[in-house]
Amino acid sequence: MHLILVRDSLSEEQQRLFEREFPQFKIVEAQPDALPDLKPEELSAINIFYGGKLLPSELERLKELRWIHVPGPYIDDICLDLVKKQENILISTTKEDNLPQIGEFALAVILAFGKKLFQWKEISRDPQQSTEAFCAQSMWRLPGRLALIVGLGRTGSEIAWRLKLNGLRVWGVQDPPTFHPDCEKVMPFADLTKVLPEADVVVCALPREKQEAPLFRRAELELMKRDSLLLVFARGSVVDLDDLYEVAKGGKWRGVVIDAHFSKPVSAQAPLRQLPNVMMTPEAGLYPLTFDSEGFHTFLYNLRQYLHNNFSDMKNLVEGPPGFESVSTT
Repeated sequence: MHLILVRDSLSEEQQRLFEREFPQFKIVEAQPDALPDLKPEELSAINIFYGGKLLPSELERLKELRWIHVPGPYIDDICLDLVKKQENILISTTKEDNLPQIGEFALAVILAFGKKLFQWKEISRDPQQSTEAFCAQSMWRLPGRLALIVGLGRTGSEIAWRLKLNGLRVWGVQDPPTFHPDCEKVMPFADLTKVLPEADVVVCALPREKQEAPLFRRAELELMKRDSLLLVFARGSVVDLDDLYEVAKGGKWRGVVIDAHFSKPVSAQAPLRQLPNVMMTPEAGLYPLTFDSEGFHTFLYNLRQYLHNNFSDMKNLVEGPPGFESVSTT
């Protein structure tokens, strides 16, 4: 029997589905640095790895490894240079996962900051505070406000239709600036600085699997409308955090949420984290994970192709040299 080393635990329902379709495989779960607990014959039977982190010391022991599937868009924690040197290991990823959850999270953030929910607790404690004046002067209604979605891939499109459904006007930015059913207009990236001053909500939803140079530096951040919202659902590198702090400390934004992946985690003591109305979350928008997780189902689809040597039909391949040969799994 061949083994699949799983780093990210599967739910009971996922395991039952897997066992029903692929009885020739056995799942072995092991966290990083736990391979010493496996017997030599188990290590030699592992052809497939499912998870987001693979250490060099582990790759060295997995002599028969032929395919790595990452149930997310990032391969930062896969020892990619060593994998490439092997020249006989496939790598596949999941480009976008849990889109409905991300869309709900974006809408929740916009409503929370729009209605100033975070300030209500303090206001209600102060008997001198006029809640009527606070409501009249500070709380948003969404219909008619302008949302600018930077990046109209699957994540950006998911957020766009939800915002349109709630009455916001939606503009998009992408190259090429093609028609989008949920956007009043779509502009190229070259026009980003022209439209930033008009938006009440700016959502950066560039593909998470790509390492982006900062798109939002001080010049772009300064252009944004005062009392607007900035939401980032992409790699953290798309925003210059030092510039963001310098602009945000002046109280420019109603709210800033960076729900992003960083190659190096941002310190809990970082000045940016201490600012009111700034939230930095570790891709909380993806949760809760569900049985229908795209990462798992992409893995099942790719496993079907792998078993039949249809490597060219596997989704989201990062690495797979011409003439790749798998080990026998029959």
